[in-house]
Amino acid sequence: MTKSLLKHKNFTPCCIEEFSIEDRQIITEVSKSLGNEARLEIYAYLFENKSCMTTQLVEFLPLAQSTISQHLKVMKASGVIIGNISGTTTNYCINTTLMERYHNLIGKLV
Repeated sequence: MTKSLLKHKNFTPCCIEEFSIEDRQIITEVSKSLGNEARLEIYAYLFENKSCMTTQLVEFLPLAQSTISQHLKVMKASGVIIGNISGTTTNYCINTTLMERYHNLIGKLV
């Protein structure tokens, strides 16, 4: 939920007792992060391969390395993925703790 909605005195969010502010932030940030076709493909690749480096994604996706790096930056900022630096490369994997929580939260919406 955006901060502007929370500031309105007469606004009562739906499911207010089911979702904490942190829960709502997780739903919003993860959904935004995965709401892009390229990032969804990156997520699916990581889900299948468990981890990878940027160079592997460059070989897999028909996108420039700089574009892939920008998508990885968004995914990392939202917490969807974790990047472990090894020398001059970064090995990325899914943040399973966050994604399991996201899955449980989304399950309450359906």
